[in-house]
Amino acid sequence: MLSSVSGILLLVRRTLVMTGLAAGLAVPTMAAAQVPKLQAFAPPGGAGHPVLVVSGQSGAANYAPVAKEIAARGFAVWLVDGNDVFKAGNAGEAPFRAAVAAVRASARDPSGKIGVVGFSLGGGATLTYAARMSDAVAATVAVYPYTAFIENPAFYARQIKAPTLILAAVKDDWKDCCGIAMARKLGEEGKASQAPLSLVEYKDANHGFVLAGPAFRKADASDAVLRISRHLTAAFGPAPKP
Repeated sequence: MLSSVSGILLLVRRTLVMTGLAAGLAVPTMAAAQVPKLQAFAPPGGAGHPVLVVSGQSGAANYAPVAKEIAARGFAVWLVDGNDVFKAGNAGEAPFRAAVAAVRASARDPSGKIGVVGFSLGGGATLTYAARMSDAVAATVAVYPYTAFIENPAFYARQIKAPTLILAAVKDDWKDCCGIAMARKLGEEGKASQAPLSLVEYKDANHGFVLAGPAFRKADASDAVLRISRHLTAAFGPAPKP
């Protein structure tokens, strides 16, 4: 485990190189092997608060469309593969923190912070790491998050420091990874501990409802992107000027 985000940020500043452009945003990459690949999506006006989107297990390419939708709402988005930042034995924490630090260093938002939105496996990373990083993260959203590994929801809820929104699919039965029961327990424990955690349920949705495919639900997907936008905007305030 790295001792602090500031230590990684120092590494970022020392080794950051600009290797390409995607939709007008610089893609920060690092010489250090621990830093995962990031894909950038610019907002329509060219300036927006920075958001790290963390994909599910199916990979970053599968979540590029929803990352673009979030960018279209006025956010500067960087997409990372959840498989690179959430691994067994806590091995994903260092690359996750490095990704957060790289986006912070590249975006240089007036707030000094970023937003984090995670889906499925990436939602597990968001709840485990980003939601506790209120010094670096303005707000987080976990969409049908991976929660099967959580043994003590009360402890998990108490660790949440950044405003966190869980968007859960009530009919989620994908590999028993992301069921509504644990999402509800986290919501209940959040209220009990007065943690900045809220839960929204999509009663007819299943896992992957924001993705193209059999589980896709247009109305729910649109509502989820709207809620993500509102939650992040509430934490950040108006978008910065170009």
